[in-house]
Amino acid sequence: MPWGNQKHIYGKTSRLFHLGMALLVFVIVALAWYADSLPRGPEKGELFFWHKSVGVLLLGLAIVRLIWHRFSPVPPALVQGRQAKLVKAGHCLLYALMVAMPALGLVMSVAGGRDVQVFNWFTIPGWDSKVEWLGSAAHSGHLLAAKLLIAVIVLHVAAALYHKLVARDGVWERMFGR
Repeated sequence: MPWGNQKHIYGKTSRLFHLGMALLVFVIVALAWYADSLPRGPEKGELFFWHKSVGVLLLGLAIVRLIWHRFSPVPPALVQGRQAKLVKAGHCLLYALMVAMPALGLVMSVAGGRDVQVFNWFTIPGWDSKVEWLGSAAHSGHLLAAKLLIAVIVLHVAAALYHKLVARDGVWERMFGR
């Protein structure tokens, strides 16, 4: 299988992006969900360190993935008409949320005056003076984007399973092989 996308199948690079980012999104949601249930303390701080690190990684991967699709365009949809428009809209929404959610999380932290340590590789510094209204707005947007992303992912998985189990139209195989 080639690394680049072909006319009728996704290449290795797109498949790695797809599966890798799906796993990381699952991890980051689980981290946030568990961390939110904890009282303030070192364990909660440690979990949010990992949550923020993975978030910055996902933001970078989403941007690289968008660039990759400029060099290796995705195969055209196998469906037509309204269904093709829904596929396009769904993918655009997924990409927008994959960029917006971590970007809003970053804004929330830095506007709140908090540094963001990224895997202890580098630090994105928090602002010297807090901008409360911006941090609050970013927090609300981050939570809304998270809920929307989870909903769109559920629909995405349901559509994939529909194509695999009901329609049997080759959509699943284009991404995962036989």
